[in-house]
Amino acid sequence: MNSLKLNTAYRLTFYMVDVQDSISPKTGLSAPTVVAVKVNTTVRSATAISAASWTEVSAVNAPGLYTLDITAAESDTLGELAIRISHPSAREQVRIWSIVKADYGNIFDLWEAQFGKWTIDITVSPKTLNMYKSDGTTILKQFSLTEILQSDINPISARTPI
Repeated sequence: MNSLKLNTAYRLTFYMVDVQDSISPKTGLSAPTVVAVKVNTTVRSATAISAASWTEVSAVNAPGLYTLDITAAESDTLGELAIRISHPSAREQVRIWSIVKADYGNIFDLWEAQFGKWTIDITVSPKTLNMYKSDGTTILKQFSLTEILQSDINPISARTPI
């Protein structure tokens, strides 16, 4: 399951197929019914959302692909968000995301930047974890490290982005 950051607008992509054979990409769809379902421990709601931003990517170069913009209001509940797209001539599509407080997708920034070495600096308080580019000098990300004693035997390490 992919994650989305709480209270953030997104452009989501959906692949739609023909209702008859469930294989052929479906092009030319307009005005589908879009429903957002939010689920967590206390909230369960289903709300129709605007399909005004529903856009076909390219019937020629990317048949069956569409984008839908959701607002920050649609990602305002921690837990799961399901988006259901329905249209009489296409198979219904449902995609589910986990709505989280932090954007963990930034870890891919480290990959794309050709992650190099890492160091833990114990000379500062709190200790820091430094992650560098492949040049070995440019810091990509720095984390503050703390230890919390859960019991007398097992310390738990936690990290907080700086």
